[in-house]
Amino acid sequence: MPAARSDAGWAAGLAVLLAAWNDLVVPRLPPRAYVPVNAAATAALLAAARARGTSWDELGLDPRRLRSGAR
Repeated sequence: MPAARSDAGWAAGLAVLLAAWNDLVVPRLPPRAYVPVNAAATAALLAAARARGTSWDELGLDPRRLRSGAR
């Protein structure tokens, strides 16, 4: 399978997952759980991207440029 097709499918699946998360899970969270649950979801997405071979630079999280990006 060509890389472009694989990447497009992965991105489409991720978009569906994030939409479902936003519409089905987030509204049911108690207020105190919102931040830790979303932080865990973010960590899981980063881990999935890294396992797929995405670099920190491609994620916009290269440690050498993190400070300027956060600014």
